[in-house]
Amino acid sequence: MGKIVGFAGGSYKSIEIVDVVYEVQQQEYTHREYTRHYLHGGIPDTIDYIPIRYLLFAPSWSRMDTTVGNWGAVWVFICVSFAILTVIFLQKTVIPFSARFILDKRFPFLKRKKVKNPFYE
Repeated sequence: MGKIVGFAGGSYKSIEIVDVVYEVQQQEYTHREYTRHYLHGGIPDTIDYIPIRYLLFAPSWSRMDTTVGNWGAVWVFICVSFAILTVIFLQKTVIPFSARFILDKRFPFLKRKKVKNPFYE
């Protein structure tokens, strides 16, 4: 279990961060404390402790023991991989081979550039 030290704001106003201290017993009589920052993610402000999971060989690598903490990175990887594979293997009638795309900082972030194909003229 990790003791919640405090709640703080992130670099953006809408992101809240939780500061947590947890203690790991390394040998029989020695303990070591680690302090980590986690996203607030629905943690109520009234509790003092949250469950923490860490690797035995690297206790500084930790995450909150919640469904999002355990499976969030896996689901993000699966969704991004699915999106990339879907775009790659779309039929040529949906996105022709001669199509070119432009990335932009503003919405819409991805635009299709009109390219004339000399084979169809």
